[in-house]
Amino acid sequence: MRFEFWKVIVVAVAMVFALSLGPQPAAAQGTPLPPNFQDDWSSTYGNIKWKFENNQNYVGTYQTLQPDGTLGALKSITVESIEWVEAQKIYKVRGSWWNSTSANPNYRRGGGIEFRYNGTCKFDGVWWSDGSDKTTPWAGQCMKAQNIAYTENPTGVLPRISGVWSSTYGDIDWDRGIYGKQEEGKIIRVERTNWSEGSQAYVSEGAWGRSNGGLGGGFEFYYNGDCEFTGFWWRFETPKKRDVWKGKCKN
Repeated sequence: MRFEFWKVIVVAVAMVFALSLGPQPAAAQGTPLPPNFQDDWSSTYGNIKWKFENNQNYVGTYQTLQPDGTLGALKSITVESIEWVEAQKIYKVRGSWWNSTSANPNYRRGGGIEFRYNGTCKFDGVWWSDGSDKTTPWAGQCMKAQNIAYTENPTGVLPRISGVWSSTYGDIDWDRGIYGKQEEGKIIRVERTNWSEGSQAYVSEGAWGRSNGGLGGGFEFYYNGDCEFTGFWWRFETPKKRDVWKGKCKN
């Protein structure tokens, strides 16, 4: 057998190069990215604004839109644990919600939460009050559509729910949660956006109202592509009486 000296040289060079890179991280074994707490979220009980507090925990603040169109008291969520559940292929987030954002230890905790994340940007879960076994659903997703990693329709075009859109009832500023003329104090919030197989479109459900009280109601917007919708709105007291609301991106 001939001794092929050039092969020895190639192997030696490869070994030296590999050692120069230092220790390499182990390859991921199919575990997806953890939940995204970098962006604001829309949810059943209002938009959640996240921040990383004291280099220890993710803390979110939220306000729920009331039937009269006003925003409720400011509440907060503290994430206490994030666990990957291999059997269910989900991240399970546990924590607590509070009636006050104050750091005063005399303020009683409101209760607990358990959110199940299917992808980095969509969750369903439950909340409960301290001392009660009753749980209530709580769902949400990232407000920035381009960051939504999970969708029920992988071929669909996600609506771009950000920036300013023109609409039947004045410009909608999605990022600020307002529409119409600023002095009118009209507010709007998307609570959930899902793919509708029957309509073959993404559908946003949410609420509108006035920042200083007064009228309020709900809406359903059906998207044609990522930048145009046709839908309906109604008042809370007359949910079956609906009027048309259309809109599209301004740029």
